Amino acid sequence: MNNRRVWDCIRAGGEVIVLLILFYRSLLWVLLIGTPLCFLQYRRLKRKWEQQHRWQLNLEFKEGLQGLAAALNAGYSIENAIEESRRDLMVVYGKESLLSWEFQVMLEQLKLNRPVEQVMDEFAARSGVQDIKSFAEVFRTARRSGGNLVEITRASADRIGEKIEVSREIHTMIAGKQMEGRIMNVGVIVIMGICAVMDCLWKKVWMPLVWGMGVYILIWTLMSGEFSGERIMTQFLPGVLVAVILYTASVLTQGQIGRADGIVMGMLVMAAGMEQGICFMAYSLFYTFAVAVFLVVFLRKKRKTRIPFLPFLLLGYLTMLWQQMTLS
Repeated sequence: MNNRRVWDCIRAGGEVIVLLILFYRSLLWVLLIGTPLCFLQYRRLKRKWEQQHRWQLNLEFKEGLQGLAAALNAGYSIENAIEESRRDLMVVYGKESLLSWEFQVMLEQLKLNRPVEQVMDEFAARSGVQDIKSFAEVFRTARRSGGNLVEITRASADRIGEKIEVSREIHTMIAGKQMEGRIMNVGVIVIMGICAVMDCLWKKVWMPLVWGMGVYILIWTLMSGEFSGERIMTQFLPGVLVAVILYTASVLTQGQIGRADGIVMGMLVMAAGMEQGICFMAYSLFYTFAVAVFLVVFLRKKRKTRIPFLPFLLLGYLTMLWQQMTLS
């Protein structure tokens, strides 16, 4: 578990540094922008680790309850039943078993003649898992009222198992949709990359390529079977609205805002949705502002110096996708 966390931190920090070097090629900006980005990435990874910890603990708790019920049914006391269940968990999950460690802590506390109900409540509070908290409440009530602990433990294990299976099915469906979205984003990123290179080199973008990206998004949406009224209202209409507003602003400002920039931004909103569109647009504007400040303050460029926006739009879109992958 710890080795995996170390690898996650190294990978996350490496991704931040590589992205900044590719787009800024400046050690100063890598340090100034990379440090807070690495900190934010660590916080996201920490939430991810906590979710994985709770999920694994819940899986092991179901197995632990089954072993606990079998030991109680064989006539073991609650302390000995916890020890037998802990040994079974060590066989199944090995030394990295989360619940085995928790059971060991509980056994040490029981040796100090602490009430088993209180020890179970403390374990439930540490776990942060709702199923474990519910079992602790039922367990406390059964101990005080003289209920059948064997049947209660078995019923709790069966109920948790059913919830886990439902959660697995939901996760499988979500993972399938996420994979479809990632495949679509590969094509969008490739087209965006070509447009960004053209914008940097020639300050122009080949418009058929931009319209081709819109056709690609539409075709992929139709093929995936997700062309619904909800998607039209939350993605396609906002995308068209963004493109129309920015294109009109480009005409009114006589090209101060690139026409291709507005159309591409609208296409990306169609692909990602309005909520994520606001996210990657905010990232793009932040990166643009940071580079503009660097050019004016350190390189003494004029305030009217024009810089291409599509590379920053691509960087903002990649940052948004990276954030989604981290939290998923």
